[in-house]
Amino acid sequence: MSAEHVWDMDDIYSIARSSNITHLDFMKTLGKVYQKGDEELMVLHLGESAENLRTTFKAAPPFLDGATFAGQSFFLHAINGANVKERIPYIPFFIKKVVLYSQFPEEIYVYSKRTNVDHHHSNESINPDIVKTNITIYN
Repeated sequence: MSAEHVWDMDDIYSIARSSNITHLDFMKTLGKVYQKGDEELMVLHLGESAENLRTTFKAAPPFLDGATFAGQSFFLHAINGANVKERIPYIPFFIKKVVLYSQFPEEIYVYSKRTNVDHHHSNESINPDIVKTNITIYN
């Protein structure tokens, strides 16, 4: 893959951990996040305990949860090694639409593109009031 920046999913989860939100083995996806320009691709697979139950779900909950972190590599790139605690975490409280065509395989690809946000406050570049991301999951 041709990427300008690559992160381990554990780096992405560090944003949640900075606010004492911990994803334990079952809910934590594993993999890499590749960023190039305004595009991001997450290549995700499940830990052993979740993989053992993957086929009981059409879309394993850890995959769906991990996919909601789409776009976070842009934040990690923006702070360039600074303190992750500067980011105020958010909870995805509105998902407009989910369409599933088949059961998720052992590995999924989550694509997102950086969205432009109008910033009215000085700290909104890393802490916008509303975050909107279109996420596409491929198998």
